[in-house]
Amino acid sequence: MRAIYNQGDQRISVVPIHPVTGAPVVVDSGSDVTVSIVDLRWHDQATQHTVLASTTVTQDAFSAALTGSAGYSQASPHTIPVDASAAALGRTYLLEDATGQREAVQLRSINGTTSAFSVHRLRRNYVATDTLRGVELVATFPSAEANDEDSVEDAGGPYLATWTYVVDGQTVVLPTELWVDRYSLTPPIDDAWVLMGQPTMANRAREDVSPAIAVSWQDWLAKLESRGEDPSLFPPSHTVKVALRKLALSYLNQWASGGDADNDLARELKSEATDLFNDVLTGNVPRDQVKLTRDDVSHVTKPVVDLFSLT
Repeated sequence: MRAIYNQGDQRISVVPIHPVTGAPVVVDSGSDVTVSIVDLRWHDQATQHTVLASTTVTQDAFSAALTGSAGYSQASPHTIPVDASAAALGRTYLLEDATGQREAVQLRSINGTTSAFSVHRLRRNYVATDTLRGVELVATFPSAEANDEDSVEDAGGPYLATWTYVVDGQTVVLPTELWVDRYSLTPPIDDAWVLMGQPTMANRAREDVSPAIAVSWQDWLAKLESRGEDPSLFPPSHTVKVALRKLALSYLNQWASGGDADNDLARELKSEATDLFNDVLTGNVPRDQVKLTRDDVSHVTKPVVDLFSLT
């Protein structure tokens, strides 16, 4: 979970998870839902430790009935016929049928008041009057902390947000890590960039290009974090963008596999992407790769090979 420096009060959220099934759930009606935030850089007796005392929060109140059928058996298994104009892209919602069966969906686009489109293909079938509803627990990260220059220069965290809610009579205490970054983390490539590398995927897997980009980007961020690097201070070079394209195409060939040839190409592309990522991180770096700092928007002029030395 991340907030952006100097952007004032900011929405933070979490999807409540059932403690037994591991599925997203609606919290018990009438139960208390709270969040508290502490700064883990300070001991618990310091005044700076408590950023937000335990505060009541709410579950996303969005709710709308479907206006038609949706699901895996439809011509477009990503389409949800619903007025989602009050919903938001990238957030998680629950699709619920009359029997109480649910699945979580993330919205990647909204077509006015007529329909929304999910990131993944729907796993169940739904009919008109079934419901798309909000599920995220929503709180506010305070502007006083988000706008603190000294704090963001001092690594920007970590903070610990602790969410407490009740599901089926069971109290759940869910800790989540939070950082304040100077820069946003968004994928540096798009569908057109990926399809440039394998144009035939526009026909074979057009609906899956965006998810493949998202997963590849998450893989890169995880690789940076595993090396002890702050992803927000590492703007992608051309080499990283090419590696991300290869990794996204690897996923697409794997997901749309029509046989051994697709699987072989997927493995080859993933290997090439991994080699490029490792080149950037272990010393064989592109000339123009830079690393930003938390205290200045200008880049560090030292060669990246020194910044990422393994010795």
